[in-house]
Formats: sequence, C-alpha cells, structure tokens
Amino acid sequence: MCLSHPGQKLTDQTELSSKGLYEKFKAHGLRKMENLKVIDTRLTIDEIKKFSIGWEPWHNRQDRGYEGPEYRNTKSIPKKAKIAIVSAWYNEELLAPLFLKHYSFVDEIHIILDTATNDRTLEIISADPRVIIHKQTYPPDGLDWTIKQARVDDVYSQITAEWVFSVDADEFLFKRGEEDIKAFLDRQEGDIMWAKLWQVYRHVTDEDIDYTKPPLLQRRHGIPLEPESMNYHFPDRAYLKPIIVRGGKEPKWSCRCHTYKGTLQECREWMEGAHWHMADPTIAIRRRMQTRARQGQKNLLHGLGLQNHYISEKTILYECWLHRFDPIVIYTGVEEDSDRREDKVIASPLEEIPEILSTKGRIDYFLSEIDKIFDKPRNGAIDKALAEAFMLFPEQAIYLNRIGECLIGKGKLDEASRVLETALLFNPNYGELWCNIGYIAFQRNEYEKAFVFTKKALELDKTNAIYWENLKAIEEKIRSLKNREKEQLRT
Repeated sequence: MCLSHPGQKLTDQTELSSKGLYEKFKAHGLRKMENLKVIDTRLTIDEIKKFSIGWEPWHNRQDRGYEGPEYRNTKSIPKKAKIAIVSAWYNEELLAPLFLKHYSFVDEIHIILDTATNDRTLEIISADPRVIIHKQTYPPDGLDWTIKQARVDDVYSQITAEWVFSVDADEFLFKRGEEDIKAFLDRQEGDIMWAKLWQVYRHVTDEDIDYTKPPLLQRRHGIPLEPESMNYHFPDRAYLKPIIVRGGKEPKWSCRCHTYKGTLQECREWMEGAHWHMADPTIAIRRRMQTRARQGQKNLLHGLGLQNHYISEKTILYECWLHRFDPIVIYTGVEEDSDRREDKVIASPLEEIPEILSTKGRIDYFLSEIDKIFDKPRNGAIDKALAEAFMLFPEQAIYLNRIGECLIGKGKLDEASRVLETALLFNPNYGELWCNIGYIAFQRNEYEKAFVFTKKALELDKTNAIYWENLKAIEEKIRSLKNREKEQLRT
C-alpha cells in the first residue's frame, strides 16, 4: 500500500521506495532502479497524520499544489526541439484541432491538461505525435490560477527546446511577413519577446469555422490599436504578453503571463497573434460559461478571472453583435489576403447606439419579453415598466460607461453626463457609473453631489480603492471650503 510521505519535486527525478519493496524489485531483476530512493525508516502515527493532509498517490507535491500522472506520447519526439509550446487546457475540443493546425511549425507541444476535462480534448491531442501531456488536478473549490501558473513555470523548466511559446488554447501567434518562424527566431539576439494579440470577432461576412482549413484568416476582424480611435480605450482591444522565451531561462511569469519578473534581455522585434476568445459565439459561450462554473474562491479573492465570473450568455452574444462590423486587423503579409479590401471596412456601430440593443437571432425573444412586461397590470405605472424593460439589458451599462469615460477624457462633461445617466437605466447597481457621475459633479464644483454619488458607488462595492480615493479627495475639498467660510466669517 502507499503511505503518505513528504512531497518531492519533479526536479528530484526520484521515486521513493521502502527497503523491503526495493529488495523485491531487485530480486526480480527489474530495470531502471537507479532512480529509486530507498526509505529505510519507520513512520510514526503522528508523521502519517501530518503527511496525509492534502495527500493522494499523485497529489503529493505540496510545493506545486495538485498534479496528476504525466502522459507521454509513445511516438517519436525530437531529442532537441527548435520550438516548443506549453499551454494549460480544460475542455478544448472546439479549439484543439485549430490550435494543432496553426502551430504546424512547432516541434513539441506540452499540454497541461486539467483532469476534470470530460470532452474529446484528450482524444484529439493524443493523436498528434508532437504532444506531451502533463495532467493537472485542481483543489475541490475550483480553478486556481496561481497553481496553474506555477505548473506552467515548472513544465517550461523541463523543456529543452531553443524557444518556448507560453500560450493559451485560444492564442494563435504569427509574424507579419515571415513565412519561416524558425528563421525569424534564429536572428533574435534577446531572450524574451513580446507578442501583440488582436481580439478578433466574427464579422458579418464570415462563414462558419472550417476545421479543415488553417484558422488565422477565418477570423480577422477586431478592434484597431490606434490611440486616436475611440475603441482604443475598450478593454477588449489588443493586448501584449511576453510569452516567447528561450529555453533554460527563468521568466517568472505573473498569472496569465502578461508580465514577468526576470531580468532577461528583451528582443527588439515582436510577434503578433489572433486571440480567439470571442472569435465565434459558439466557442465563446462554451468556453467562458464552463470557466465561470469552475471559478475557485481563491481566484476571486485575488481578483483573478472576474471577466468570466460575471459573464452571461446574453453578454457574450451582445459583445459578438457589437463587433460584427469591426475592420480587418489580422494581416499576415504572407498568406492569401486577396479579400483584404478597404470597401469591407464599415464604420463602428458605436457611432449610432440605439436605446436598446439585442443580439442577432435573439431580437424576437427580447421583444416578446418586453411585451410581457408592458402587458402586466400596473395601474398606468409606465415608468416602472420602462425600468424593468431596460433591466433586460444590464450589459449595455458597461459599454455606455466606457463611452462616458472617453467623453470625460475629452472634456465633454455635458455629453458624458447624458450618456452615463442613460446607462443607469440599464443597470442602476453598477458602481462605476455612480463613481464617474460623482467625478463629473466634482469637476463642476458640485462637491455635495459628488459626495452623495461616490458614497453610492461605495455602497455597491466597498472594496474598490478608486472609490475610496475619490471620496477622500471630495471630503478634503468640502472640509477646505468650510474652513475657508469660517475664516471669512471671522474676518
């Protein structure tokens, strides 16, 4: 039987064995016994109780959280890969074929597979001879990104490739104008390279995903990164990650790999990529809703994964609808881009925002819900019916709030105030709205109003540091004015 024992690191590369079991192995002429570490001591009852906390036969690495046994494809793997990938996955059967097809130029693909995966992911990736699977089990209370990131770092440290990409299942890297990625990396002098990844969406002209074709040019539309664009301030624009690293380094990535703590020499060039997080409503709903269901409490306490925790199917469809006319942002410079025509670039739908927005294919549903609201007997209380109808679309408040912030940044306080007040109709419980309305009141020297609005924001979210800072500034201003009035009365 297995007995609990202090956990080992993978770098130890040893297996623990009792003396008696070791002698039996030896008597039977078993091979590869040089990695066995013989334990010739007896465990006390207290030691067994201590070591058994959180222990299972393959969950014994207390320094790295939880992990499962490692699977290695029995097909041939290059002794030294030119390029390798490390990626943590859970239920990725929709993206797995596209991921493997896109990274056809990669020699090794290390997948850290969540043992809770219950779709066809394992079947798909096991068929690729380049794939090495590392199983990972998370604590009972859900996904823990700190454990996940530690596992990524650990697997990266075991890879002997010249270059390693640390990417998610929905991140497809490329370099504009470069057909040979290996040749591109050969000329780099640094040790770590940043990647700019475009958020891409399904354009109105896009067809359903064809799994027999490379993915990159099947989804090419998204938000431009130009600072002069109003869309530049949106949270779903392009983002940067330092995720291309030479093997044998210590990048010490932060959670989600957007920053690193090492002192590596940075490359002067960078790569680009397509982020397929929202590339198609079907994929987005499947992946994001299942992620929401697995959010761990530790994640939420550290503010990790909030973008999925507060998501809904309606929100996802709304965002896809909003971006259906985005201009082309993915241009490879090497693949067939004959359909890249300027006449396909359509003005952003944000230039004309209707009072109520719904998603394509769901309009009838929302209209029927509105009819039900107004059909209720209310004794002529139309205002209550309107408020209830607006609340069918609370996500609208998020986008109107962002537009309001952009208008504030341009000094257009009257326009911003009208937009933010409209947003309150959609979601009066959104703290950011009250905070921004309070900021406008502060800029107009209406400090008492600013105090009331900011207090309202804090009632909705007491943990927001910005709300507290704003309230402190307002209180100091009010106190200063009162002291000035008292001084004037004295004189």
